[in-house]
Amino acid sequence: MRFLRHLIFHTHIILGGNQLPKKNDLNDFLAVELDKMATESNPKLTLSDGIGSIELLEVFGSDLTVVNAARVSFAKESYEMSLADEKLINYLAKHHHITPFFHPQIRLRIKMPIFVAREWFRHQIGLARNEVSRRYVDFDPEHWLPVDGIRARDPKLKQGSKAENIENNDEVFKMIEDYTNSAIGFYKNLLSLQVAPELARTVLPQSMYTEFIETGSLSAYARICGLRLDPTAQKEIRDYAGMLSSLLEKAFPVSWKALMASTTAPAPVPVPAPAPAAVPLLATTNSIVVPGTETERTITATEGSLTISVPGNVSGAQAGGPVLQVNPVTLKTTKDEQPLYTQWGC
Repeated sequence: MRFLRHLIFHTHIILGGNQLPKKNDLNDFLAVELDKMATESNPKLTLSDGIGSIELLEVFGSDLTVVNAARVSFAKESYEMSLADEKLINYLAKHHHITPFFHPQIRLRIKMPIFVAREWFRHQIGLARNEVSRRYVDFDPEHWLPVDGIRARDPKLKQGSKAENIENNDEVFKMIEDYTNSAIGFYKNLLSLQVAPELARTVLPQSMYTEFIETGSLSAYARICGLRLDPTAQKEIRDYAGMLSSLLEKAFPVSWKALMASTTAPAPVPVPAPAPAAVPLLATTNSIVVPGTETERTITATEGSLTISVPGNVSGAQAGGPVLQVNPVTLKTTKDEQPLYTQWGC
């Protein structure tokens, strides 16, 4: 604190202050400045219920970290961002060259309901977490309530919900609130009866808030947001993904914009269809007319196998000569009409 007072005094003089603030004024000023410093160093976003939150604790690296992780391949390095560096980041993200995006690291403190956390924890690659444990703590738990409305079930969806709330929203909200408070009361009663916290916690619903510190790579969080910002994701986890995206957009403006633009899976490379198999002859057939470059020649098919009788040239090929590719023609059998795809030895 003494150092901060000293620093503010000299800053005040350098910036042209006419007189030093009085002691009480200085204390107030320090409090405001310290709050600003805390806000700026650890930005925090909160849900509409005022409890759920994501706080950005630390950031290692920047857009330039991504650039230099890529440029090391050519033994090159950038010292400040340029237009070429921005183009490089966009190229990396667009073509899913993700390894450079693993180098920046982000550390978060997250408070979210257990039912959301269990979905969030499904993301494992590039992430580490340490979570509060109710085996060790027994303070009053905070809980989530559907303050934004209780969405109706959609009979057309196996998972998910309608955008509209149920008709008796207020009545059901009160029921949920009463049940939750009752569960918390029962939990506290168990603790008062000297039940171990690790057992007493079993009666708490999934709407209890949990808190954890999480460290992950920029690439890992891009994947989380790419999946959890999708309209088909549950709204409650979309809210957290939206807060996270807002925080990382400020910390990595170029990289985050590029990553979010590339979250759609790349279009599959078209694979050529295999050549259709030759259609076997089903019965004795009439003759097949094969167009030739000079004159049309007749090829006769017999039951069970294909016997080729070529009087003269077929498209200029002599008997025993090169293979001639015949375009699909219609082969009329006694049973069906089938297209014939094959190679003819002439």
